[in-house]
Amino acid sequence: MNSSAGNKDEMNFQYADAYVFHEIDYYRRKNPNDFEENVDEKVLNESEKIIPKEIRRFLINIPEYELKNKVRIFYHTEQAYWYYTDFYVKDNSELMGLTLKEFARQMFYSCECLSGHLENINASYQLWEKYRNEIPTYGAILLDPTLQFCLLLQGFSTKAKWGFAKGKVDEDEEPVHCAIREVKEETGFDISKNLDPNNFLEYRVREKSCRLYIVSDVPMDTKFEPKTRMEVKGYSWFPVEHLPCHGKETSSEIRLLKPVEEFYPIIPFVRNLRERISEMKERQLKEELKQQQRQRQQQVKQNEDIENMALKRFNHPSTRDQVPLAARMFFTNFMLSPVESLEIRLYKFD
Repeated sequence: MNSSAGNKDEMNFQYADAYVFHEIDYYRRKNPNDFEENVDEKVLNESEKIIPKEIRRFLINIPEYELKNKVRIFYHTEQAYWYYTDFYVKDNSELMGLTLKEFARQMFYSCECLSGHLENINASYQLWEKYRNEIPTYGAILLDPTLQFCLLLQGFSTKAKWGFAKGKVDEDEEPVHCAIREVKEETGFDISKNLDPNNFLEYRVREKSCRLYIVSDVPMDTKFEPKTRMEVKGYSWFPVEHLPCHGKETSSEIRLLKPVEEFYPIIPFVRNLRERISEMKERQLKEELKQQQRQRQQQVKQNEDIENMALKRFNHPSTRDQVPLAARMFFTNFMLSPVESLEIRLYKFD
């Protein structure tokens, strides 16, 4: 990165930091109790043991101008948290209960460069959540070749719901590339060859948007396997017609044998998905009819070519005198008769 780009980034972070401090001050005045940090000193004193050095490097090594921005600090903290969850929590039962916010406390306490942020951690975390919830997400809806079933994923937690493969976009990442990456991470399936960048559904709530590309022709016997740990518990194909369109659709509960609440993340997309599938089936049918018409035209032309060759050969001077006139007339009339298939004519002739 050149110096001018670095200065520009630093200026942007400083501007954002000024906004953050303004919001923190306003939040502090309205919610003074949130700044009474009741930190368990015993837990904090064990930070060095709980958080290994390689985890702390996620924050120790970030540029200094990013350390001045609360949003960027929590961005790197979240990256450290997922690494920590994937590779350390599994082998240590004491760490199972740590949330991202609790993990951030531990990180800020154990990293000297971040210890000054402990006082404002509640307000900073809320601002981070607000920022994170506004980041666009991209993913895909995987459909089987018949367009009747779609793949849903269930998260790892006990209360996890069924949803589509998707995730937040990285900085400067193209939507299509984000969708391909997220689906690959969550299912192990590469959609790059099947993805149509113009075929997607998009749902917006306030400042947040979610775009899902529709990917068809996915074999139902595909073995899905996540590339990330502790994120996806299971996969299942569901009939699109049975999925709920709203939160009080009891018929879906009966057909799916699952409560509607488990499908809340997909409800905003179901109605539009059904309409899009109908459009796709209609286009597919038109394409099949065109293909059949092209095949018939090719068959007719092929038959005509064979007929012309046979007639020329049969009436050639070298063979004409060797065949009785009656036989030649019969063959000529037979070949020119309005029978659909040349194979049928030849079969009858034989």
